[in-house]
Amino acid sequence: MKHLRPRVQQNIQARQRAIYWVFSEGGSILYSGRDDDQHRGGVGLILSKGMKQALIEWLPISKWLMIGRFKTKVRNLTVIQCYAPTEVADEEDKDAFYQRLNETLERTKRKDVIILMGDLNAQNGSANKGMEHVLGKES
Repeated sequence: MKHLRPRVQQNIQARQRAIYWVFSEGGSILYSGRDDDQHRGGVGLILSKGMKQALIEWLPISKWLMIGRFKTKVRNLTVIQCYAPTEVADEEDKDAFYQRLNETLERTKRKDVIILMGDLNAQNGSANKGMEHVLGKES
């Protein structure tokens, strides 16, 4: 992390329960996830020292959705980090996730620069039949 010096880095499906870590270099991790011992689900943002200082608001919404809001020179920046249920998940879980994501987007301040990042429908494997022109075998 120090070598590349990222300003904001997504961390898909973090597996720790803690909510906030600080590194010796001054960076930190914001985390939203489960509070049981299942060790699945959860999203995080890894922040540099500068981004940590620019943090205005942090809202852990669910085990698969969180917001970080940052002060910048021109406009505020809202980062929405998500990890959506896969296509094989229960319809109820998928509907709940996308409903919460829509509610989150509606509550976001319109003057902010909004970045929606994460994995919106992860599915590992080589099932790409009929989609070879846009999806590789190892997606």
